[in-house]
Amino acid sequence: MKKFILTLVLMLTALAAGAQTFTVDGLTYKVTKENVVIVTSYSVYYGESFHRDVRIPSTITYEQTTYNVIAIGDEAFNGKLITSISIPASVESVGNSAFNFNDSLKTVRIEDGDTPITLNDYYYATFDNSGAKYTVYVGRNIERMYNKWASPYPQATSITWGPQVTAIGNGEGRSPFLKKAVIGNSVKSIGAEAFCEAGNASESDELMITMGVNVESIGGKAFYNCAKLTSIELPKVLKDIPSYCFNGTHIRDIVIPASVMSVGNAAFNINDSIKTVVIEDSNVSITFNDYDYYNFDNSGARYTVYQGRNIERVYNKWASPYPQATSITWGPQVTAIGNGEGRSPFLKKAVIGNSVKSIGAEAFCEAGNASESDELMITMGVNVESIGGKAFYNCSKLTSIELPKVLKDIPDYCFNGTHIRNIVIPASVMSVGNAAFNINDSIKTVIIEDSDVSITFNDYEYYNFDNSGARYTVYQGRNIERMYNSSSPFPQAESVAFGTQVTSLGSGMYDCANIKYIIAPWEMPISINSDVFNSALYGTATLYVPRNYVDAYKAADVWKDFFKIEEMEETKCFTPTATLEDGRLHFECETKDVTFHYKYTYPEGREGTGNDVAVGQTIYLTLYATKAGLEDSDKAYYELEISSGGSIIGIKGDVNEDGIVNGTDIQEVINIIVEGE
Repeated sequence: MKKFILTLVLMLTALAAGAQTFTVDGLTYKVTKENVVIVTSYSVYYGESFHRDVRIPSTITYEQTTYNVIAIGDEAFNGKLITSISIPASVESVGNSAFNFNDSLKTVRIEDGDTPITLNDYYYATFDNSGAKYTVYVGRNIERMYNKWASPYPQATSITWGPQVTAIGNGEGRSPFLKKAVIGNSVKSIGAEAFCEAGNASESDELMITMGVNVESIGGKAFYNCAKLTSIELPKVLKDIPSYCFNGTHIRDIVIPASVMSVGNAAFNINDSIKTVVIEDSNVSITFNDYDYYNFDNSGARYTVYQGRNIERVYNKWASPYPQATSITWGPQVTAIGNGEGRSPFLKKAVIGNSVKSIGAEAFCEAGNASESDELMITMGVNVESIGGKAFYNCSKLTSIELPKVLKDIPDYCFNGTHIRNIVIPASVMSVGNAAFNINDSIKTVIIEDSDVSITFNDYEYYNFDNSGARYTVYQGRNIERMYNSSSPFPQAESVAFGTQVTSLGSGMYDCANIKYIIAPWEMPISINSDVFNSALYGTATLYVPRNYVDAYKAADVWKDFFKIEEMEETKCFTPTATLEDGRLHFECETKDVTFHYKYTYPEGREGTGNDVAVGQTIYLTLYATKAGLEDSDKAYYELEISSGGSIIGIKGDVNEDGIVNGTDIQEVINIIVEGE
């Protein structure tokens, strides 16, 4: 009776104001002048259990007139114990607090539609029900008049955006109880703070978000501090990742698609669960806007990085964007490694792709020093032409590196403070900067490869190989020009060998007191000044010279001052020769006590070892010598025509007509003989 009286009073009041109201199936409707109706709940007391499943119709017929349902009024179902709500596509707006204060709510469904629905939640969020946990289906875009940063579904445990939703608004998914979100493939944009801190109050261990494949833009802090978000697949059309977007998440494996053009400040920070970072391959660079924090600065994590494209950095240009990386690989489309890009103190391994042409200043400065590994392993790409200053400075665990054959210069302090044992400077290098290889007590050998072009040492402050704790050998394969210091660039050298393309030695070049051996390769000694070597060396060091040329050095100025001049030890067997006598080939070699290896064909094949072999008619012969501790000799090739009397009639390939085929004839012989091997 009370309900009837209340309904009648409200209807009479509305009619007096010029608006018709009526009730159908327990829902009260108000008719507007446009012949459409707004759902109200005037017939229901606050707090009364009512229509536990509410499905609002898109049209309503009353007294033979059909009305379109276009709106839900303010507080229409506020405080009603509704289990499920279904809002049709005809509804254009929902009033303030329309569905609040309902601890029985289980599901919310906003039916699919191609026009947005407006939520006028200026005081409370539309579905703010503190005692309820519910699932949500959103079938259309939402426009919010007032509360544009808080979720209209603050207690949702699951939200699904349907196939007609093109945009997720600011804060729309930021329910602290969220366990699962499914973003439809029609969604192209996600607003700022859309899922900010979502799921953190959920009893679930993980927040699962399925990202639609057509999302092109994401707003700032969209997934900020989603502490239970452990994985997400970014779409291949995403253009940018804004500042703080995934900051505070626990995503384990981050994959940045090739479509992404920029990553904002601290986008992936504060994540102690990160394991891998993959920046997919692209020939277009990506910009890192890490003006405040580095993009992958996660002090509690150690992770590997694959970088498939060049990086441009707008602000922090000297520190690594991956400060806790243990491994970094630069892919086949990366052409440049930027300043500081690889300087993680935890680095164990770095692989520089073969497309990389330049390495920036301090690129690996002090990298790996905090790693638990005993060694920092860096594989250098074969096409690196330039390296910036201090690129590998103080990488104390770097024990080996192979410099590419196209490298042009080694800058100041480049490998200073490393522990590279064997340094090989390619023939392509034109200059070595100040203190480039200093402070290395592990250095064993320095090899400057052969070239007929001199190399410049710019050791204006420190000598290039001044390593007081080390003793090392030097091979100098080209002339050295020094710009500043006239003292030796190799002050701790223990032995030195020269290549045949060295034509001059500057004053003081080997003013080193510890040299024990000097190997000179020239058959005719080059002219040098008396101050090339430390004066003490003439009495203490042994000078090794080519075999049979000791007398030439004893007669040459300065060289003759060495007290001990000896023939150099062989490192490779001499090429053997063959002579014919009494129908047998006899083998000889300047290297003593060798083993001869022969093989010949025609008229029959035969191979073996020994000092001679019986032959007849015409043969094709291959011959070489071996000896333990020495390199195998070059191969000698013969085609011999032998008379019935057992003498050599002719030797094809004997270009200089000396009766044998040796190294001077080999190329010609190769051109005319089928070796038979």
